[in-house]
Amino acid sequence: MGEEAAATPTSEGGAAVEWRRVRVWFNEYAIADSTVVADVASRLEALHRQRFSRLRVTNEPALAPEP
Repeated sequence: MGEEAAATPTSEGGAAVEWRRVRVWFNEYAIADSTVVADVASRLEALHRQRFSRLRVTNEPALAPEP
């Protein structure tokens, strides 16, 4: 899997927003995939690591989701 997206801050109420992509992997298959703002991403990553303790969890920069 290559680098798919770069962090793209977008303006939301005058403040820059950083988007992150959190995924849970079973071998080469992503079984959970969420694109969220950075502060939520860290909490989501921690929850996934607790729930799926034996699987790989990634938290990478992402482009803002399409409206």
